[in-house]
Amino acid sequence: MNSPGVKALLKTIKIFHLLDVYKQPTIIFFAFIKSLLHSSQYMDFRNIRVLPHNRFFTQERFNVMNKNISFKKSQSGFTLVEIAIVLVIIGLLLGGVLKGTELIENAKVKRAVGEINGITTALYAYQDRYQRLPGDDGPTASITPRGGVWATLTGGDGNGIIGGSGFAQTFNPGGEGQLFWQHLRAASFISGDSVTTGIPSLPRNAYGGLIGLVTVAVGAAPTISGRVVCLSQVPGKSAAAMDTQIDDGNGNTGKMRGILGAVGANTNPSAAAGPAVYAETAIYTVCVQM
Repeated sequence: MNSPGVKALLKTIKIFHLLDVYKQPTIIFFAFIKSLLHSSQYMDFRNIRVLPHNRFFTQERFNVMNKNISFKKSQSGFTLVEIAIVLVIIGLLLGGVLKGTELIENAKVKRAVGEINGITTALYAYQDRYQRLPGDDGPTASITPRGGVWATLTGGDGNGIIGGSGFAQTFNPGGEGQLFWQHLRAASFISGDSVTTGIPSLPRNAYGGLIGLVTVAVGAAPTISGRVVCLSQVPGKSAAAMDTQIDDGNGNTGKMRGILGAVGANTNPSAAAGPAVYAETAIYTVCVQM
């Protein structure tokens, strides 16, 4: 009564009794045989047949009824058609990811170009409203009566030039270059706090860099000068796309110039020659004459 076979039979009958299938002797017989062979690795019952009036005891059904008994399952590979379908799906997914990345990059280029155009528009709108340049508008006594935030701001000297906006002040504003941003905000032409000063007062561009103003000549001759807006930390591929949209695609000519920068740095513009062809893996500060 203590033999493995008897124990296996009793265990199987107990399971079948609980499942109300004990009236099917053929099923019990084959389950018993499987139980005896459970200790070995030979589980191939594909040659077993049962009488027509009995149902075949499938491996799947037995696994459900007795989880303590495991059976050898047949292994099957993928057909060429299935592999081809999987490869097509993977290709579509990769294509979607690449296309999505390209769309994001194009959106950033459009946003950066829009930022340049937006500041240019704000400059001319300010001139149209106040007949002065933002930053140069003054003296202080002439702007504080406007009330609101104007009451706390300082005016420029009113000489028609936005002073204090050299290369070093492009991304670290001071003088009338600082007032330029404060006046545009006070007039609600750009967003932000009009009393903020220094680097925090500068807008951020689409690439996480800064947007600054310079009023000295930028690039090699023929230079761009007057009022120039600059964006730092622009990837080379995007800089090339921006130059193509705005100008001639050449970083050393036209109204847009490129200045080689560094990752994470807000590189100031300079009088050096820009790249005729932008290196896609490089980082640039790009400047556009307004």
